[in-house]
Amino acid sequence: MIVLDVMLPKLDGITFCSRLRAKGLQILVMFLTVRAASEDKIKGLDAGADDYVVKSVPLPELTARIRALLRRKDTTVSTVLEWGNLCLEAKTER
Repeated sequence: MIVLDVMLPKLDGITFCSRLRAKGLQILVMFLTVRAASEDKIKGLDAGADDYVVKSVPLPELTARIRALLRRKDTTVSTVLEWGNLCLEAKTER
């Protein structure tokens, strides 16, 4: 899961999320941002975000939203995230 802000230094979060979806990546994406206008929420959700949360959200609500997203059974999560020359592989050990 990616928790993403709309306002990033070089590439805004909306564009980043759109590019993830354009590459076919189905990783869960939640925006956590101060951008509270309805238009911003619509752009974020239309870009492919699974949730859009406005700061300052109470921590218990934020963690409940994250738990709700992670409960989605039909979401396929890739263990490798690639962006240009950067490759991040998540490994879990049990």
